[in-house]
Order: sequence, then C-alpha cells, then structure tokens
Amino acid sequence: MNFSMTSVLKMFILIMVAWLPLVAAHPCVSDSDDSSFVPPVDQFVPLAPQCCPYLTDLSESLSNFVACTVWNAKPFRVCQMCFEAYQNVTLASDALYADTTNYNGSTCVDQLLSSDKQAVIYQIMQEAQQIWTSSQCDKCYQQGGGNPPNISNDTEHFIHLNKLVFNCFALEEKQGGNVCQQCKQLYRNLNTFYASLGATSSDICMDIVESMNITRQAWSSTFNCLVQYEDTWAVAFTMALICLLPVLLYSGTAILENKFQNEVLRRKPNNGMYEEIGGESGGSSLNQAYTPSSNDDPDSAFSDTTDHIPRRAASASASITRERIPSLQRSQRGSTGGGGVSVAATAASGNDNSFHSGSLNTRSLMDINEQGSINA
Repeated sequence: MNFSMTSVLKMFILIMVAWLPLVAAHPCVSDSDDSSFVPPVDQFVPLAPQCCPYLTDLSESLSNFVACTVWNAKPFRVCQMCFEAYQNVTLASDALYADTTNYNGSTCVDQLLSSDKQAVIYQIMQEAQQIWTSSQCDKCYQQGGGNPPNISNDTEHFIHLNKLVFNCFALEEKQGGNVCQQCKQLYRNLNTFYASLGATSSDICMDIVESMNITRQAWSSTFNCLVQYEDTWAVAFTMALICLLPVLLYSGTAILENKFQNEVLRRKPNNGMYEEIGGESGGSSLNQAYTPSSNDDPDSAFSDTTDHIPRRAASASASITRERIPSLQRSQRGSTGGGGVSVAATAASGNDNSFHSGSLNTRSLMDINEQGSINA
C-alpha cells in the first residue's frame, strides 16, 4: 500500500471531528430546539446552513471508508471489502462539486474545502482516492459494469485457485503428507494464471498481489518447497551443453583455420615466386637467394661494373648480348706469321659499342679481336 501513517492519522482526526463531542457547538448542530438558533461564537463562521448536509455526508462516508481500510489491511482485502464505502465517498464528493450555488457569497466547495489553510477535508478526500487508485482496485471488477459492478471473472478464478492451494496445504499438513509433492500441481496452476494477469504487479489488483505473496511465502518459507528440481535430466543436459560449448568453439576454430591455410597453399605457384625480368618479385622477397637452373649459361658472370644490377637482370642482358655476338672464326696463319691468331668477328646488327653491358667473357672476346687486329 502506498499510503503513510500520516494519512491514516488525518483520517482518524476527521472521524473524531465527526463523532466526538466538542466543547463549542458546531454551526451545523443546534443547541436548542429552535433550529434557527446559532451560538454567538459560531455565528460569524463562513459556513452556510445549506452546506451542512454535504459536510455530514462526507464525514460519514470518509469515516466508514477509513474504518474499512484499517480492518481489511491485514490480510489486504480493501478492494473486495471496501468497495461500497469508497462508492459512498465518491457519491458525497460528486454531490458537493455539483452544487454551484453561492451561499453567503461562495459555494459549498469553497466553504468546506478551501476556506482554511490546512484544507483538512480536501486532503482526506485525496488520501482516500489515493488508497483506492494506487491499489489498482478497479482491476478487480468488471470494466464498464453496473452499480455496484461485479467482481471480474479473473478475480473470481484466482480466488478459487488460491483457495484450492491452501486447502491442499491444510489437508496434507493435517495428515502428515508431503505438501511439496501433493500440492505441486495446484501451486503451479496458480502461478501460471497469476503470470497471465499482468506483466508487473502494478497491472494487477492489490488484493490478488497480496494473496499471491502470502501463498508464495507459505510455499517457500513455511513448507520449504522452493528448491525443487524435478527435471533432473533436463538440468544435467543443459549443464553438460554449457560445459561443452568452449570445447566446440575452439575445435571449430582450429578446423576452419587449417582449412583456410590449405586453401591458400593450393593457390600458391610451385616456384613460390611471381617475378618479372628487370623488375621486383611479385610473390616473394627480393632477398631470396638465387639458385641457377640448368638453362642458365655457365659462361655468364658478373663484371665489376655491374654489381648494382640484379643477377637475373644481368643474366638476361648477357643472353641478349650473346645473341648479337657472331660466332668466332679462327684461321691459322702461316708459320712465318709468328704463330699469330687472326680473329674476324662480324656483328649481325647494331654497333660494337653496345657490348659494354655484356659479361666478362664478352669483354675478353673483344680484347682478342683488338689484339688480332694489331698483330695483323
């Protein structure tokens, strides 16, 4: 319940005001048989006699509602037991607000509810309405029903299921039976139906919420039936699956990783390199050692002037140069020539100056040609 003890005390003050005798006579109560008599002390109180019936109705209805809520607070049955009392408060309030006639210059609403600083009557009316609305009491009744409306079918069904559970508790406890085993299905039916009434307790009538809380407390605390694991196999299977999840995860990751690596290796060429003559390697590092193949010319070599040229580029240049060098033609001169060797070389095309980029053997042949010319 969302009302404090201060609110209850205010209501009790109103009850005492309505029912306990006062030292001075009230303006609405005459001290004499003459109904027109007004005590001198109260004759200047701004309360018209026409407003006295409204004050009487509010006093009686609020007193009855306060008494009903106090008696039905434990166990909480305010919505079911105090509906008529709250209806009387509503009727008295509506009648007061409906009278808009001015008496002594103001309406009865102003004279009763706002003529004093504390506005006690107004506050107590608000507290009564707060108790009813915060308890969601309207949800215990049929929406749009008559006057008075009937209890809703859901409320009646819950009361019936709850009564069956408590009857089972009492019977098994009396006979010394197993309450947890014998009343398990009835308790589950009650829980299932309660969950269908609303997502939270604020969507359900407070009478039902309090009844369910009492039943759950008896089930868990009184009979110790809270920890019950009947579905042992389901629980064991769930726990085993949770324990196997990391193993399955890492195993699947390892399998997929190996499969991916094998796929990459199948796509890689046999020589492991993507290279172009005179350019950088497209598939392997430039620092990879070079191994000559059987097709390489064994006579090709690096000169001291071509160290900066990559080996494959130098070999390619030497091959091109060799294609341009004509075959050597040796002729044996006579013995009188002093055993000199004449070498005649003809170029297939191009200038002899293009041979500067050749290998060491190419330069040696050029030197022989020049020596032969000198000897001739």
